[in-house]
Amino acid sequence: MSAAPAPGGALMNVGFALLVDQPTHNFMRKLAVELDRAYCIGLHAAQPPAHVSLKQPFHAKDLQAVESYFETFAASIQPFEVAFDTLEVQPATGPNHDTGIVWLAAREIPSLRDLHNRLNTELGTRFANSQAEFDGPAFRFHATVAMGGQPPDIYQEIAAAYSRHDLGLICQVTQIMMGVAHENQDPLGPFVSYKILSLGATTGK
Repeated sequence: MSAAPAPGGALMNVGFALLVDQPTHNFMRKLAVELDRAYCIGLHAAQPPAHVSLKQPFHAKDLQAVESYFETFAASIQPFEVAFDTLEVQPATGPNHDTGIVWLAAREIPSLRDLHNRLNTELGTRFANSQAEFDGPAFRFHATVAMGGQPPDIYQEIAAAYSRHDLGLICQVTQIMMGVAHENQDPLGPFVSYKILSLGATTGK
């Protein structure tokens, strides 16, 4: 059943992401719980399915139109591998310097960059204001493990204890997700996994 536009014409935040495979998911979630137990940084980032963002969230009014594009996009991609070599801790940023991020850094490959660029181009021709703040050439592909509102020194401790450059994780990517949240969604709050499709699938129903 096709989705209707957002009730009352409200804008929604929509993002596209590749879902990680089961071994990568289990590694990420175990680490997220371990970090929360040790540093109380919360499990907010672990609520959506574990993923690698392809397109940062953008405002959309007509979800049905975006969903239709998403189905076509997913069908055009074949499964591929993504390597995670490094576990990185990004320092706390933002107005209050209170949100640090722990992520698995994905190895830069043409497949990922081409998909990101394609989304920016194609969405830009179809939908108004589809560009998001961190999209573009400087965007770094990653899978977020944890993100929370602890002081910078906590993330310095995490970096000292957990930063690694020898993960050697190879993820088999076979699914893609369209995530949706309210326009005013708390950045630490969850996106709904609105639709998940297999790469290369010929139907989105």
